[in-house]
Amino acid sequence: MANLNLSTPRVFQCPACGEFINTAMTECKFCGVAVDAEASTQAAEVQAKVGNACSDGSYLKISARAIPVAYAVSFIPLIGGAAGWAWVILMILTPILFVRWWMKYPGIQTNDADYKKAKASTWVSIAIWGAMIVVWLLVSALLAIVLRTIQ
Repeated sequence: MANLNLSTPRVFQCPACGEFINTAMTECKFCGVAVDAEASTQAAEVQAKVGNACSDGSYLKISARAIPVAYAVSFIPLIGGAAGWAWVILMILTPILFVRWWMKYPGIQTNDADYKKAKASTWVSIAIWGAMIVVWLLVSALLAIVLRTIQ
């Protein structure tokens, strides 16, 4: 197997068998099909974008799932202040990450299942964020009513 690409090899899926191989290969080590250097480089670029999209989608999902936790913990004495700040930061960060993801990765042409999951995760994340706005408004209104009745 000759090295056609002198830069660091990157991975991509073999067009014939779907196994991951690297751009330095002239043929697939799994099925033996010949690998075109230019096509392998382009496929590796797409695969790298898919990997980045999945990684960024994971960060978005984690930040969105942390929102309700931080909100709930914000009601606990002593540690609630820090959790309240975490909640505020996450409420600002999550839509920014959502918009960033959709600006960077909307048009990737791939059949990668992980990319489809990452894409779906972005919508779940923004739904969690939206639900937490509703929860925050309802709890705030409820607390205002309770405080008025106590006074």
